[in-house]
Amino acid sequence: METGWLYMTLAAIGHGDDVSMLDGGIRLWQDEKRPISNTAPAEAAGPLTIKPAPDVVVDAPWVRKRLESPTTKVLDVRTTQEWNGGHLPGATLILWQDLYADRQTLKFKSPAEIRALLAAAGVAPNQECVTYCAVGMRASLMYWAARSVGIPARVYVGSWQDWQRDS
Repeated sequence: METGWLYMTLAAIGHGDDVSMLDGGIRLWQDEKRPISNTAPAEAAGPLTIKPAPDVVVDAPWVRKRLESPTTKVLDVRTTQEWNGGHLPGATLILWQDLYADRQTLKFKSPAEIRALLAAAGVAPNQECVTYCAVGMRASLMYWAARSVGIPARVYVGSWQDWQRDS
């Protein structure tokens, strides 16, 4: 989940294309007997160019304007219990854990399976999706998943906490 947040943060400053996700995490990598090293690479100084990407993070007014738009699908990636406690009007529940083919190893579903998961949640071809959760952490992982399979996506970072406060 935290890796999605890191990816989203780097994408927001223009470096999303420079990031890769280790599918299954380090435990699966080690279980598969892949090479690892305990030696840290030498540090190198260099510039970090910030290129703000306005198509990553959105706020409540942006979401509110698009709640009924046919070009935008709002995805709530919280738990069923959280969903039942209240959700954005017109949103669709899609569990963030369903991105995993194996929840033990945290190995992601294939791109075709992720596309099918999003389609089952009502994301149509060429439709942008906006993900939210409680504060944006889980939503950022769903954002990564959508973007990784070619679906335009954004993250409502303030998510449900911001929506309740703003509403």
